Amino acid sequence: MRVWNSHLESMATNIYMAVPTSEEVLRIADEFIDICKMTNCTGSIDGKHCCIKCPPNAGSLFFNYKSFHSMKFLSVADANCCFTLIVVGAHGCENNSSGFSNSKVFSSGDLNVPPMSNIMGRSISIPS
Repeated sequence: MRVWNSHLESMATNIYMAVPTSEEVLRIADEFIDICKMTNCTGSIDGKHCCIKCPPNAGSLFFNYKSFHSMKFLSVADANCCFTLIVVGAHGCENNSSGFSNSKVFSSGDLNVPPMSNIMGRSISIPS
């Protein structure tokens, strides 16, 4: 517990694993079409609260709706339920979408999101 607490205190930004390349993202999107019949999908996002001891002077940043202090573990999975991206370090008070959108990997613009494309059978373009 002491190692984790010292790491928590020194962590200024999120930790995340390597971002999939553009080619990998396109392969993932193809797998979502083949396996799940979902178009323009490059991943499935979910989060988990990891219980922590409240850092000094943190106020309510790490206090979540489940009434304990936590840090968020956010993950993105492909159509085969394999992790493609993991983000650790969001405050416990954040929901999954804000925790991900406030993360370093999202704000850096390194997500390799494919260009706009049409939904199958429609003339409407949306980001993949």
